[in-house]
Amino acid sequence: MKWEAIEKQYKDLWVFVEVMQMNEDYEVLEGNVVFSDTNEKRFWKRVKHFQPGAHKDFAAQYMGEPPEDWAGML
Repeated sequence: MKWEAIEKQYKDLWVFVEVMQMNEDYEVLEGNVVFSDTNEKRFWKRVKHFQPGAHKDFAAQYMGEPPEDWAGML
């Protein structure tokens, strides 16, 4: 699934994606959604316990506008 379609279909959800294609800047272009959740704590608990197959890349991201109380790192 193209990244733009994932953003639209999973708006305002946390998504865990198996990366199928990325560009030279390591931005995901296509992927398969493994799971999604509305609850951040529950989402990260699932990520922590996820057992991926060998040689696969995954990405985790919130598909919405971050709340004002979120802090970011550069």
